[in-house]
Amino acid sequence: MYNGWLHTVFVTGTICFSVDGCIIWARHNYPGSWNDSDTSLGFRNNLLDPTYCPDARMNVVSDSVFPCSTEMTGRILTPRKDGDLERILPSLRSSARTLHNVIT
Repeated sequence: MYNGWLHTVFVTGTICFSVDGCIIWARHNYPGSWNDSDTSLGFRNNLLDPTYCPDARMNVVSDSVFPCSTEMTGRILTPRKDGDLERILPSLRSSARTLHNVIT
């Protein structure tokens, strides 16, 4: 029976956990979305809103595919991808490696 879909339905979700493991934000079931951008848009907006996140030092640690925009600089920390450390200025590599190791 044809259900209207011409391809496999891809369902994604974004879940944010606090340090103690409590789920503090979640969005699920975006059929057809092929990236994290749609699923995390509301979360990223809340992260920028001082009502929900008054301390700009509060950050989110995410995988490297989490979408980051200019306004999210410093708010979402992602590990470096393979080869990234070699492209960073030599004077910054030690700090970048330390941050990468802490995240992973």
